[in-house]
Amino acid sequence: MSISKRDEYWYEQALMLARSSICKFTHGAIIVHKGKPIAYGVNIPCFRSVREFTSGVPRDIHAENRRRRNETTHAEVRALLNSPRGKLEGSILYSARFTKRNTEGPSCPCISCKQIIFAAARYPGKGIKAVVYFDGIDLVKVSPEELYYG
Repeated sequence: MSISKRDEYWYEQALMLARSSICKFTHGAIIVHKGKPIAYGVNIPCFRSVREFTSGVPRDIHAENRRRRNETTHAEVRALLNSPRGKLEGSILYSARFTKRNTEGPSCPCISCKQIIFAAARYPGKGIKAVVYFDGIDLVKVSPEELYYG
């Protein structure tokens, strides 16, 4: 699939959204349906308690060691969860990553997100038609099947 100016615009919006993440690896995702954004997502850490969230102090010594990539809610998943029911049909998911060095980074969804996107795309008559991400060299636009199997 070819990248259009509209795809570049929405990817840039996802990139700006990624800057608002408080995680080490900042990701943003936007789902666009018929030229309008219908859902946003940014990765956030999964805090274990309200006290830990508000104070920033882990409730035990090993909490910091357990904070790894899978202990965040990923941007793509949050965008899918925030999307209105029945509006995903024909929509495009834009995934972007902003590094701490103030540059964009490769933003191909992880295997867990690929599985969820693929499942959302296969939902009868309600699926996402394409995913746009940065592969480290250029923007890539693929179908969910290509993303999952590719």
